[in-house]
Amino acid sequence: MNIVGKFDLIGNASHFIRAGIANVIGIDELLQLDTGHLKFIPLEPALTLSAVIVWKKYRLLSKSSSVFLEELRKHIAETSKTNSNLP
Repeated sequence: MNIVGKFDLIGNASHFIRAGIANVIGIDELLQLDTGHLKFIPLEPALTLSAVIVWKKYRLLSKSSSVFLEELRKHIAETSKTNSNLP
């Protein structure tokens, strides 16, 4: 594998893909554009990644931040419940 560059935004990398001058390894569903011209192929074995949400301690959160965190907590709880039912 000859890695010649990296990107922070897959939208930028998609221009190289569309022009036929590059192949890209990226995360599916991050690109919020028309992806009809792209093909996402899962890696085998699957690669996983972790992410964190961080905010300043003892700082009042905006209404939108509070709602986001509450929805995120609900989603994580539901996902954990669903995954605990797997064999």
